Amino acid sequence: MADKTTVSKNKKAIVGKYSYKYTDLAQIHEEMERQGLRYYQHIETDNGVDYMVTTLMNVEGEIFRTCRGCRVVDANGQNPTQEHGKAITYARRYSLLMALGWATDDDDAAGNVRTRPAQKTQAQAKTTASTPFVKNINEEQFVVVCDAIDNMNKTQADICGYFKIKAIRDMTQPQYEELMKIYDDWRTK
Repeated sequence: MADKTTVSKNKKAIVGKYSYKYTDLAQIHEEMERQGLRYYQHIETDNGVDYMVTTLMNVEGEIFRTCRGCRVVDANGQNPTQEHGKAITYARRYSLLMALGWATDDDDAAGNVRTRPAQKTQAQAKTTASTPFVKNINEEQFVVVCDAIDNMNKTQADICGYFKIKAIRDMTQPQYEELMKIYDDWRTK
């Protein structure tokens, strides 16, 4: 697998009054073809939650990585069947990028969509005014974390235990930076 592959976000989507760019599966497939990579995906259910699982292999069919990726979000809205299809496609794209360890040329689409926050009461404003907001890692950082965990021969449970979090996706930006320092130190040994 090639190191530090970056694919561009070549498609644009509009959700209500917001728009974002994303990398479509066809572009990922083209780059995989150039690098002689193949894959298959299936959905795995864990405690009632569906996750996309990606298995990577070379052109000879030799498997070299299986990675549980994104959660397939629950479908809701006007057309649940269409929403479910969108959720599966999203999970396929980002789970594949995660398993490959590839990045996109900018942040995850969800980070680009902004919604208007609900009005706070005075009591809520006082409570949150002194508590700084700590942002969790994005999809690209999640991919980097999964790669670092694999490279250090650790498990996600090891890292979750170290940071006292329930799941890797709960990792905050400061925890991510700490893990990257640990990983850099590990690589230089």
